[in-house]
Amino acid sequence: MALWRGIVGDDIVYNHCLLKAVVILCAFPGFAYAEDIASNSKQFYFDSSTLLGGNEQVDLNSINQEQVLDETSLLVDVYVNTTFMSRENIQFKRNERGQIKACFDVSLLNKMGIISTFAESELHFANECVFIEHYVTGSSSQLESQALRLNLLIPQVQLKRMARGSVTEDNLSSGDTMLSNNYSINYYKNDTDFSDSSSTYVYFDSAVNLGLWQLRQQSNYSRQTYQHESKSKFTTNRVYAKRPLFKLKSELTIGELYTPATSLGSLAFKGIQLESDNKMLASSEKGYAPVVRGIAKTTAVVKIFQDKREIYQTTVAPGRFEIKDLYSTGYSGDLDVQIIESDGSVSTFRVPFSAVPESVRPGHSEYHIALGETRDFKKVDNQFIDASYRRGLTNKLTAHGGLRIADDYQAATVGTAFSSPVGAFSVLASFSNTTIDKKDHTGSRWGVNYSKTFEPTNTVLTLANYRYTTEGFRELTDVLGSREALLNGDS
Repeated sequence: MALWRGIVGDDIVYNHCLLKAVVILCAFPGFAYAEDIASNSKQFYFDSSTLLGGNEQVDLNSINQEQVLDETSLLVDVYVNTTFMSRENIQFKRNERGQIKACFDVSLLNKMGIISTFAESELHFANECVFIEHYVTGSSSQLESQALRLNLLIPQVQLKRMARGSVTEDNLSSGDTMLSNNYSINYYKNDTDFSDSSSTYVYFDSAVNLGLWQLRQQSNYSRQTYQHESKSKFTTNRVYAKRPLFKLKSELTIGELYTPATSLGSLAFKGIQLESDNKMLASSEKGYAPVVRGIAKTTAVVKIFQDKREIYQTTVAPGRFEIKDLYSTGYSGDLDVQIIESDGSVSTFRVPFSAVPESVRPGHSEYHIALGETRDFKKVDNQFIDASYRRGLTNKLTAHGGLRIADDYQAATVGTAFSSPVGAFSVLASFSNTTIDKKDHTGSRWGVNYSKTFEPTNTVLTLANYRYTTEGFRELTDVLGSREALLNGDS
């Protein structure tokens, strides 16, 4: 034992490792070890001539290579950014560098939601299989041949992503054919020595569903009795039919309707209306929230904080990423974004978050188009066309406008909502031009909203819907009411 210590030293761990190496080399004389000093790489080699039991020469040097594969086709499990997508039969071909890489059909890439960074017509992707590195800049593929697993790393911004909580159109159902009726009854009776009276009121809310079409009716029945004399009346308040348009995330409605409460006011009318339906949006797309954009150097974890509370976390591949499905958390409170790389390095940045109710998420839009005649004024020409549109342009800017046209009446509105270091503003300007009793009336109306959160004290300051109207500005209901009054001889 003393001699052994004198040769190899007193380090017990070193002695143990050296002893294992001697045992391995003695037991397997075919193994040899070499060190390339120039490249500072270490490799093991195996002499296949030491194998017993046959004369067939076997090349075992492939154990030193990451992947040895000929051009072939394999059934592999495809993972995109560590998420399993599907099991597919993939071709493996040699690229321009002589490497064997996975080659994909464009239809399969579309199925997996991978978006090309190039124009397909320029690269003729439709007629040939393509390497993912040629299809998406910054992407890569790696085959784990033993597990038959193909790993694809795609920059998150090049993936079609469904918002959290959304449901695909294929999973939607038109529902069952049905008939329903809701009602409420109120009965009142007064009986004295001098008089006898009663009152009955019944309200009906009826519905019929036929596929995607939904028919609705709201009506009431009233009966008044006094001194054994009675009078009854049935009134239909509103009848309309509607159906959803999933691809447009909109709803088509026909019948007795109301226009949205825009800056030009809501109208009760008979006609047809097409408008966006926010009920079709996923919960993570409703309300306002900014888009968070950044760049990850490696496969990284992205965390988002608001008021020091973590509100979102996801894993992204190397390259650019874009997060669009943050839940709405009010109208203010800057977002702190933290990117934790796979090597442990951390980078942070801040996304300003300040908005007003008119703000719309970047890339989202809201609209409505209505055509018909008003229900309140029937003695004058009451037909009109109404339209409005609102779209989020950037995190800081939303633009919106509207138009309303009727007989001798034109009105338009234009506005914007924007955020700044001093708070969020919305400015709206409406203009009208009309003729009443051969007199021209032209005017405007201006509105301002403001919101600001002071983070040190978490104090919210809001100036809600301040408006200024000039003398000549007219709503359509004002114009029709004045014309009908003149027709009736009222001053």
